[in-house]
Amino acid sequence: MKITGQCPLCVGPTRAAVLCAHCRRHLRQGHSPTDPLDPVVPVGASLITLGAFEGALRALVLRIKHSQDTRVAQWCGHQLARRSRGLPRPDAITYLPSQRVNRLKRGGDTAATVANALALNTGRPLHPMLSPPLGVHRRTRSGSERGKAQGFTLISQPVGRVWLVDDVLATGHSLRQAHDTLTAAGHRVEAWLVLARA
Repeated sequence: MKITGQCPLCVGPTRAAVLCAHCRRHLRQGHSPTDPLDPVVPVGASLITLGAFEGALRALVLRIKHSQDTRVAQWCGHQLARRSRGLPRPDAITYLPSQRVNRLKRGGDTAATVANALALNTGRPLHPMLSPPLGVHRRTRSGSERGKAQGFTLISQPVGRVWLVDDVLATGHSLRQAHDTLTAAGHRVEAWLVLARA
């Protein structure tokens, strides 16, 4: 068989796939099904994730985040699309936008890159519906200042069922703020789709 490229994680040879067989196998082993009664996720929404933010999946997320590797993002979008097959199809896919300073530093928006790949793999439209919270960057604020910061603002309103995409789910605070903003505007958030859960 002809070797066609390098795996972005281990730099080993790959054939037709983005990741080598070893890294794909490692990612499959790390996947655990999500709990429908997860206290972080609001009632009525599903959580779809590729696994825990560790090992090969952590390397994959960081590759997209810091290199804006579209091949890897496309692969992740395909994996999220496969795992979301049992869900009702949304009217639109949207994402949690990054702060401007992060977009400039990284050369793009990680959640937007993944959401775009997911939209291409599901055939559903991508609508940027949110603008990031206003205020000082979250790493420079104390916990009490973060709590007082304004949430996401709605910038587009094709009301309907939506999937909400982000790269990593840590505490769920940002996803919950975005979820509440969309719900208050009349949208129905059917699912949270994230690459990894910290």
